[in-house]
Amino acid sequence: MKDSLRKILKHKYAPLLYGAMAFALFHILGVQIIFAFFLGIAVPAFILIVKRYGEIKKHKRLTDQIPETVRAIANAMKAGYSFEQALTFVARESADPIGEHLNETVRELDYNFSTEEILTNLKRRAAHSDMNLIVDGILMQYRIGGNLIEMLGNMADMTNDRIKLQNDLKAFTAQGRFSGILVSLLFPLSLFMFSMISPDYVAPMYHTLPGQFLLIFAIILEIIGFRLIWKITHIKF
Repeated sequence: MKDSLRKILKHKYAPLLYGAMAFALFHILGVQIIFAFFLGIAVPAFILIVKRYGEIKKHKRLTDQIPETVRAIANAMKAGYSFEQALTFVARESADPIGEHLNETVRELDYNFSTEEILTNLKRRAAHSDMNLIVDGILMQYRIGGNLIEMLGNMADMTNDRIKLQNDLKAFTAQGRFSGILVSLLFPLSLFMFSMISPDYVAPMYHTLPGQFLLIFAIILEIIGFRLIWKITHIKF
């Protein structure tokens, strides 16, 4: 029973269930239906934002770990280890999230999976563009031959340069991101100030149907505007 409940709560559509529960709760507590509906949307949206933030942080940690991990494998091979031995050694010393992926790869090695199978599974688990490139390069070296140590060193340098370029782009677009946040906060802060200073002035916005629709429409436009600025200032490459 507990396992089934845990699966339901972790399901990708679970936020919709939370939203429906929030809508019902706020409506029972006497909140006007249009605001209860908006709050029912806001709850799953907040959950998805928090979840996405966690995924972005984990992805960034993995991005930062990949160059040093690949360089450590290359150095271990220079010291005389085979690729499989170097992978096992580095996996023991690596922190999560890459340590988790590498330790699972080492367990597959212990079960006598082939090198191609464990690397393909590693690429699938990590789901990272840099890892995909590195794994494809290693597999190509295994198939056609070549200097694997040199290739790993070049891959680590290339990935490190890419991270530096990303950080430079973030610095260059910081003003645009700050402007997007400022513009997005301007409306709710202004509305809050008017509600405190002159409640009668904004009362029609809360207590009349046209005002409520205009309020929701303004919030939707705020979200769209913030999303557009976010996409412009976050360059993918």
